Amino acid sequence: MIENASYCPNVEISGCSIHGIPTRGILCTSGGHVDIHHNTFEHVFMANVFVSNDANDWYESGPVRDMQIHHNVFHLPTLRQKRSWPTLAAVLVEPITLGGKITAPVHSGIRIFENEITLTDGYALWSKGGGDIEIDDKDHPVHIEPLDK
Repeated sequence: MIENASYCPNVEISGCSIHGIPTRGILCTSGGHVDIHHNTFEHVFMANVFVSNDANDWYESGPVRDMQIHHNVFHLPTLRQKRSWPTLAAVLVEPITLGGKITAPVHSGIRIFENEITLTDGYALWSKGGGDIEIDDKDHPVHIEPLDK
């Protein structure tokens, strides 16, 4: 796979209402500046915001280096309402690599701040394969999985 890293788009997603989606709310992976703000996510049954970079089955652009997720409203379903997705999170950072191992951070420069999160189960942030991720939410669980050795 080859990607022109100097030609990655900037992305702004704002003012959207994402409700009752059986899959992920937003799947966004771009090397440009990404700003996801002032959106409402309600009962999205996979990750509300999914930062992947699937290099195993799909080609979903390269690593994220500059992403802001702020001033959004997240209302997560309970695990009993959830379908078959293994991780319930407002923001899921999980690159899928060839061979399945993540030995070095893939994504960095992700800032998650000033969001309203309502959840009974799950996480405000669940991350594997990310470095330099900041979240200001102290009221909800955050899971940062270590890299593979």
